Amino acid sequence: MKPRWGFVVLWQRFPRVRYATLRFAVICLRHMLLDAHPGVQKHPTPQALYNRAKGRAAHPGIIGSLYLLTLRRIFTVPQSLAQLYIHLVFTTNQRTPFLADAAFRNHTHRYLAGVCKNQGSPAISIGGTEDHVHTLLRLGKTSSISELVRELKRDSSKWIKEENPQLEHFHWQQGYGAFSISPSHVNAIKSYISTQEEHHRKESFQDEFRRLCTKYGVELDERYAWD
Repeated sequence: MKPRWGFVVLWQRFPRVRYATLRFAVICLRHMLLDAHPGVQKHPTPQALYNRAKGRAAHPGIIGSLYLLTLRRIFTVPQSLAQLYIHLVFTTNQRTPFLADAAFRNHTHRYLAGVCKNQGSPAISIGGTEDHVHTLLRLGKTSSISELVRELKRDSSKWIKEENPQLEHFHWQQGYGAFSISPSHVNAIKSYISTQEEHHRKESFQDEFRRLCTKYGVELDERYAWD
């Protein structure tokens, strides 16, 4: 028996035929709408096109219903939502007090906030002392912590050396600590970060980091933690 090459067979066997047919239907509907509304913009947004079609089709019939269904499926984009708060901590190399100058340290924190924003993970609060930085940020839905930290360190390290020639040997440590934060704890962490200088009059960075790891259930191997 010879194969049937009618439209139904083509529709069933070839996805590109289905796509071309649906696209042709959308183009036809678009021109129909533009002809019916000569004053509208020549390149309406997909949502505007769908809304006009929907508004004009109180009783669309079978063909009109198919057009509307096609538009809805083409122009409806699923949402991806995320809200992940991260408390990020890392030090200068060997905890050298490179950031002893308070004014330059604050300038560095502002620069770090800019890098976070450019990476799609806006900083909520940044603070620290002469040898380490705390950052509370909202991790972007397409970001990974390791990539974000790499960009933060690479970009800011280069900027620090260019901005302050006296810090030509500046480096961040290789490692970092990243701890997930409940939204209900955001304000408490912001307050904690903003009082870092006062806090470290009573507690060393090593003791602070040990305490954070214990609090969040992170196993700490001190042989590799203090680079």
